Amino acid sequence: MHFQFCKEYRRAVIPVLAVVLMLGCCLSPLVADDSAAGGNQTYGITMSVGDTFTYTPTVNLAGATITAYGSAMVPSGGFLTFTGGVLSGTAAAAGSYSAVLTASYTGDGLTQTATQTINFTVYSAIEITGTKSITGFIGDALSASYTITGPADLTVTSDAATVNSSLTGAWAGSTYTLASDALTGTSGTAQTITVTVHSAAADRTETYQITLTPYNDLAITSGSTVYTYVGHTVTYDITTNYDGDSAAALTCTMSAPLIISDLGTASISGSTVTLAFLAAAVTGTGNYTNYSMTVTAAGTVSGTTLDTATKDVTVRVYKAIAFTTAPTTASAVIKASASNAAQMSLSMSIAGAQTVTYSWGDGIQSVIPSTTAASATYTAAHSYASSGVYQIRVTAANDSGSAVSVILYNAGDGTMTVSADGGSDSTGILGSIAGFWADYSLLIVLGVIAAVCAGIAAYTKHLAAAVLAAILIIALVGCWYLGWHTLALGSVL
Repeated sequence: MHFQFCKEYRRAVIPVLAVVLMLGCCLSPLVADDSAAGGNQTYGITMSVGDTFTYTPTVNLAGATITAYGSAMVPSGGFLTFTGGVLSGTAAAAGSYSAVLTASYTGDGLTQTATQTINFTVYSAIEITGTKSITGFIGDALSASYTITGPADLTVTSDAATVNSSLTGAWAGSTYTLASDALTGTSGTAQTITVTVHSAAADRTETYQITLTPYNDLAITSGSTVYTYVGHTVTYDITTNYDGDSAAALTCTMSAPLIISDLGTASISGSTVTLAFLAAAVTGTGNYTNYSMTVTAAGTVSGTTLDTATKDVTVRVYKAIAFTTAPTTASAVIKASASNAAQMSLSMSIAGAQTVTYSWGDGIQSVIPSTTAASATYTAAHSYASSGVYQIRVTAANDSGSAVSVILYNAGDGTMTVSADGGSDSTGILGSIAGFWADYSLLIVLGVIAAVCAGIAAYTKHLAAAVLAAILIIALVGCWYLGWHTLALGSVL
């Protein structure tokens, strides 16, 4: 019985299986699984604004074609294009974008497709705005702010404290602040600070460098007083603590002082002021008059003024030194050698002289060094070649004039006679003429008479006039020979 049931069962099942197999063979081209060979793929790409994406897709079947989904990417206005089998573009704005690529193959009655979806997340670019080259003054407070934009998860760090221990860096909101309560550093020496900005979401890190150059507060270091005198030209060199600074571009300019034209002149070239004053600049009875000028220095780097400084300078103008009195001579003391009167020394007390000159009467002069004392004794020694009477002329002079003493010295017996004062030369050329007459009047008178007599004798042929002229000429020669060539007429009469 069991066997009979199995036999009947086979008879019923086998026809059913045959029908199912036939239906499957007929319907199989209509229900093939298009995704069985590759299916759909999805990828995610992270970018920042300004980044460029380029992708050339490939498939594993020769002859397959690849097309982009639609004429524009999603959302509308996306940055990607698909041309010549290349998907490319540069992200222009933050946002989410998608591109769908479809690969198709048809052959031997079969059609296959595969899709590749690429989702783009574009983040804002990391940017910093603010002055990246800054200056500050040593010892002063400093604060510089920078605006940093980018993805929402930005973190900002810097090495400011490492570069300069007086600096701190703070990040709050979208602002990074570099600050110091009292800046330190070497004047003119630049310091480079690196700021690092990171976004984990965008997987992006950017670094920015800020150059900080500290400087000293500008100060004028040259003196506060200038000394000069009337008729003298003086220069004042303006120096600052920026001179010699390692910042080669640093320069200084100065403002010229103003001096009234009838008192003097002033000019400036670079950092040097040149001053010259006239006599009218010194007023009153004192030795000097003070004037004031203000100088200004401006420190600049690359045409930008960093700091300015001013200084008030006193200009002290003295009167030009000059004697206000003529010199005078006192009694003379002559010491003759006991064995030879031709060897002698002469001492005179003279007040207010700049120069003292001894004319010994034999064609020789001695100039005695001057002294700063109001009154001093001037001594000079001399030796005559032969005995005789010599006229010694002592001249004391300064800026206001001169005084002359005349002494007759007998080089044979050592005696002397001091004549009347030869007068002073405080009136210029007229004084010089008077002094010359006083010194050479005897010779002048004898010479004039001799010339007149000689003229009469030549004109009238008068023998007496010729004889008189000859006698006078012999007298002139004799006076010169005896050393009386500087003998005054008054000393003879």
